[in-house]
Amino acid sequence: MFSAIRSVASLLLGAGILILGNALIGITLPIRMEQADYGRFTSGLVMSAYYLGLLIGCFFAPALTARIGHLRAFAAYTACLCAATLLHALWFEPLPWAVLRIASGFCMAALFNVIESWLSSRATNETRGGVLAGYGI
Repeated sequence: MFSAIRSVASLLLGAGILILGNALIGITLPIRMEQADYGRFTSGLVMSAYYLGLLIGCFFAPALTARIGHLRAFAAYTACLCAATLLHALWFEPLPWAVLRIASGFCMAALFNVIESWLSSRATNETRGGVLAGYGI
């Protein structure tokens, strides 16, 4: 099992960094909105836009991933997620931030799809459970 996890260690490390970065932006944005006196309701709407993007990504990302392949999909979705995160610095308005949060949610759903299907395809029937458990941990 450890050799199977070792073969996808770079993918697991990349997934961990993406999830950590996504969590950090999810902490930073509401604090910044609170400092600017946007109010909790507006802040809640902007932050919940992420979950709308996550839902949209669950429906559309698998078809896009199947069309372009795992490696290209991982690179494209990661680049879009990074761009959406960096674009928060250009505007300090709730509507652009909500749109960027939708894009971030879509990209994260797509990345979860790519990572899990990639892990599933790389593992054998004997090691699949261990690899997916390592990913879950």
